[in-house]
Amino acid sequence: MSDRKEFLTIYGIQALVSISIAVWGFSFLYLFKQGFSFAHIIACYVIVYLVATLCYFLFRSLRTSNSFYCSLFLRALIYIMLVFLLPSNLVYLALFAVVFGVMVFWFWMPWNVKFFSFSNKDNKAFLGSLSVILPPIISAVLPFLTGAIITVHGYDPIFIFVAFSLFIAMFVASKIKKHIVIKLEVKERCEKIKKIAPLFLVEGFWQGVNWIAVPLVTITFITEEIKFGAFFSIIGLAGVFASLITSRISDKMKNRSAFIYPSIILLAVFTLASASAVSFVEWTLLRAITGFFVILASPFMVAIALDFSKDLKSVLVGREFSLNIGRVLGCLVLFGFYIFSKDLLTPIKISSLVILFYLFFLMKEKILEKEKRMGIKEHLGAFIPGIKNTVRIASD
Repeated sequence: MSDRKEFLTIYGIQALVSISIAVWGFSFLYLFKQGFSFAHIIACYVIVYLVATLCYFLFRSLRTSNSFYCSLFLRALIYIMLVFLLPSNLVYLALFAVVFGVMVFWFWMPWNVKFFSFSNKDNKAFLGSLSVILPPIISAVLPFLTGAIITVHGYDPIFIFVAFSLFIAMFVASKIKKHIVIKLEVKERCEKIKKIAPLFLVEGFWQGVNWIAVPLVTITFITEEIKFGAFFSIIGLAGVFASLITSRISDKMKNRSAFIYPSIILLAVFTLASASAVSFVEWTLLRAITGFFVILASPFMVAIALDFSKDLKSVLVGREFSLNIGRVLGCLVLFGFYIFSKDLLTPIKISSLVILFYLFFLMKEKILEKEKRMGIKEHLGAFIPGIKNTVRIASD
C-alpha cells in the first residue's frame, strides 16, 4: 500500500470516529436523564482520565494495529453499554468509566503517532489542521440531526448506529499494512520533553474543565434534545470556519507565534466571558466563539510540539501522558467546586487563566526563540490580516 493510500485509510478511521465524537455530547444529557447527578458524571470523567494515565504504567509497549482494533472495539462497547445502561447504578457507571479510560489510552496516542508519521518540516501545522478539521465539520450537522432523531425515536437507535460505524472503522483499520511499535518508557519519554511538558499540562487542564463543564452547564439552560443538538452544531459550525483558516495558512505562515499568541489570548478571553453568560443564547454565542479559537490554535499547538524534537514517539507519548494528567487535575477542580458549592462556572473562569500560562511557558522556555521576536502590535498586525487574507489564499 502506498503512503497516500495508507494516509487516506488512517483519515477514514478518524472520519468514522468523528461521528462518535459528534454524538458524544448527548451522553451527558442521557446520563442526567437516567438519574445520575452532575457530581456522578464529573466523577466518572475523573476515573476516565485517571485510568488513561495509569495505563501508561501498565503497558510496556503498543503496536498500532492492536491498539486500533482494541480501542475501536471499546469505543463501540461504550455506546452499547449506554443502550443497556442501568439507571442510577454507580457501579455500572464506574465500570463504564474504566472501559472509557482504557479506550482513551489505546486510541489517541497510537493514532497520533501513526498520523504524524506522515509529517515533514513543511506540513506539520497542515497535518495538525487536518487532525482537527473533521470533528467540527461533522459536528456542524450531526448533533442537530441526532437531537431531532432522539426526539422521535429515543437514544437507542443513535447509540446502536454509532457502535455500528465503529465496527466499520475496525474493518477499515484492517487495511493498514504498515504498523508501528511504540515503546512507552514514560519516564524516559517525559524526560526528553520536560521543557515543553508544562504546555501540555496547561492544555489538558483547560480540556478537563471545559470538555465536562460545557455540556453540564448547557443542561442547566435546556434539556430538550433538539436544542441540545443545535447548541453543539453551532459550535461545530464555528469550528468549521476556524478549520478553513488553519488548513489554508497553517504552513504558509512560518512564524507560528503570529497565530498562537493572539489565538490563546482570545481563547482565554472568551472562555472567561462564557462563564458570565446569563441566557442560553448568550452562552451559545460565547461558546461558539470559544470553539472557534480552540480550533484556530490547535494545529499550531500540535506543530510546536512536533517542532521540538525529531523523536516523534517521545513527543507524542509524553504529550498524551501530560495531557491526561492535566485533564485529571481539571476534572478534580471541577468536581471539588461542584461538590462544595454546586459551582460549574468558577472552574471555567480558572481554566481561562490557566490557559494563559501556555504563553508564559512558551516565553519562559524560549520555545519559539528561533522565530522573529514580535510585540503585541506586531502579533495583531500579522494575525488580523492573516484572517482577512484567508479568502484570497483559498482562491489561489
